[in-house]
Amino acid sequence: MPGERRAKDAKQGGGSSFSDRRHAARFAAIQALYELDQSTAPNLNAVLRDFVLFRAREDLEGLRLGKFDRNLFQELVAQVWEERADLDDMVSAVLPPDWNLERIDPVLKAILRSGICELANKLDLPKAVVNAEYVALAHHFFEGSEPKIVNAALETIAATLRDGEAFPL
Repeated sequence: MPGERRAKDAKQGGGSSFSDRRHAARFAAIQALYELDQSTAPNLNAVLRDFVLFRAREDLEGLRLGKFDRNLFQELVAQVWEERADLDDMVSAVLPPDWNLERIDPVLKAILRSGICELANKLDLPKAVVNAEYVALAHHFFEGSEPKIVNAALETIAATLRDGEAFPL
């Protein structure tokens, strides 16, 4: 698809598949959110329909989605897209001092928005699980410091949103 972000695994000839349906759903959500964010006329319903009907059968960034959790995918994309202004405020609050939201990579922005959205709304999901999922997703796309930034940002946000819940040692 034109303008689609290439995951580093695809650059390396990945071709592997996801074994976890929820992880695959989050990966697809990052792709869909990137697509929405880059569109001049974003259409949430069209993007959701496209991913569910057609893109699940394709390799996305050299990775086969296979059977992904469609409910999680649709819920996450819709919720992040609807709450993006509030999520962007939270992202901005935890970025390193020399970074700003307008300058960060759009895929990194999608990862941070999604991770924060799950921390805020999926209270049954331990914050350590959310953090691990989104750091792993960051590793699919980036080889630099971005996974560390995701880790630090989500830990900081989790400390605020879920004050009483400790990360396991």
